Amino acid sequence: MKQLLKTYHFVTIINVAHNRLVADLDDNNLVVLETQSFTTEVSTALEKLKHADVRIILGNFNEVWARRIFCEAQKFHMFGRKYQWIIMGTFAEEWWLKPDGGCAPSELVEALHGAILTDLLPLSTDRQITVSGITPDEYQVEYDSRRGNEYSRFHGYTYDGIWAVALAIQHVARRIRHFRRNQTVADFKYRDPLWEKLFLEALRNTSFEGVTGPVRFYDNERKAYILLKQFQSGSEVKVGEYDGVTDTLDLHRGQPMVWRGRSPPKDRTVHVIEHSTVNITIYVTIASVASVGILLAVVFLAINIRYRNQRYLGYIPIYCFAQCMDEGLLCMEECGCEWGTGIAIGSAAGGSENGDSVIDSNVCICPCYATYFTLGP
Repeated sequence: MKQLLKTYHFVTIINVAHNRLVADLDDNNLVVLETQSFTTEVSTALEKLKHADVRIILGNFNEVWARRIFCEAQKFHMFGRKYQWIIMGTFAEEWWLKPDGGCAPSELVEALHGAILTDLLPLSTDRQITVSGITPDEYQVEYDSRRGNEYSRFHGYTYDGIWAVALAIQHVARRIRHFRRNQTVADFKYRDPLWEKLFLEALRNTSFEGVTGPVRFYDNERKAYILLKQFQSGSEVKVGEYDGVTDTLDLHRGQPMVWRGRSPPKDRTVHVIEHSTVNITIYVTIASVASVGILLAVVFLAINIRYRNQRYLGYIPIYCFAQCMDEGLLCMEECGCEWGTGIAIGSAAGGSENGDSVIDSNVCICPCYATYFTLGP
């Protein structure tokens, strides 16, 4: 599981109902954002996961709960390119077609598309000779010829288990003579510490090639091959294998992975902070124009203050501007200085030098000049 998560850079995940898995993920620097377990009701737990913005979901439940969970996931829209479900998939064939989850099979197919399932590899795909002298393919042929209508998905593990027990008994039968010369395996006693020690030692030393792969025991458990499947187009297809002995993940033994987007989903919402800057040429241009505008405004203000008592026609715009400001009207914008200057030049060129009519005409001219000033660029 951890190799699969690391392959696709799934670092921040959530776990559904498996405490040991949480400890293993922590040991491998994988962040478990939240853990949910439930016994009766599913929707509340999924709603919490959605509000927590979880993207990578690990699940360990039976097929009955799987149908209920993915039915609720379909209702909450917790599928698609933003989400990735990875679940224990040791279920029956076409388990999603049973109508006991509250949703139609087509709705479950929609929610399941792209989900990754882990399962036991029924038989090794390597064509090596096993301890029995036959290859896994030859064993499969012999098994099919003898089983009749009976079938178990664990038949290969049962076969290898019998071989492991037989080899352990053989090892103990040789070792017991070093401790008790007059005893054989037939004298086995269940609560005898010596027999316990010998059998545990025998299992630790057991190592052979079985039909399900290499058979070895580490800390009283076997590390076997894991089958990786993905739900694609309404069915489960093989996409890879995991070797528990060598801790390697092979995604070339099966169909390629499919994603709803162009790539695997992100394990969390990515916040990107971008620093925006203004182009230096544009900045210099705008600053220069603004500086000129400020300078012109200061010059016009100084002229207005200096010649506020003049009654020459050439200064009518400035005089009117001062008068309009006195009346509380905002007649001139900073960027309209050039426009106002043009009006002043035009009035000076076309006006009369007779100052007697200036004061009388101010009442009509000032509103016009105020309008022109507000139209500045």
